[in-house]
Amino acid sequence: MDLSATKFRILLFGFDCLLYGTIIVPLFLSLLGKLQFEFGHFGCNDSSIRLEKRPSSVSKTSLLLFYFLLPFIFILLLESYEMFINIQANFRAKLKLSLKQVYLYYTRYFLWATLNILLNDILKLQLYHVPTS
Repeated sequence: MDLSATKFRILLFGFDCLLYGTIIVPLFLSLLGKLQFEFGHFGCNDSSIRLEKRPSSVSKTSLLLFYFLLPFIFILLLESYEMFINIQANFRAKLKLSLKQVYLYYTRYFLWATLNILLNDILKLQLYHVPTS
């Protein structure tokens, strides 16, 4: 690996850390009570916003399969295709390089998707437990 590729990987790692920090630091500060948010208030008994309770139309299993398994399959297929078409090496080397790239891309996707779910759940809990005054 040459020096410019190393610098590029360090730059990407620094960028990832910066992005993670911009989300994780405020999240933990709010959980510790150091960062206070002002939420608007609305009445739960307001008939103009009330909807009847309906059962879930998509099961949790289906949702998780589409959220995590489907992207993994697409990443695996596309990365394998790209490696086998563009890289001149033996089958084993292509497979190893392809799986390494799939691991790198999917772990990044998995971390951001999981953080998205966590943040949405925390915000939902915060909004449902707004103190009335």
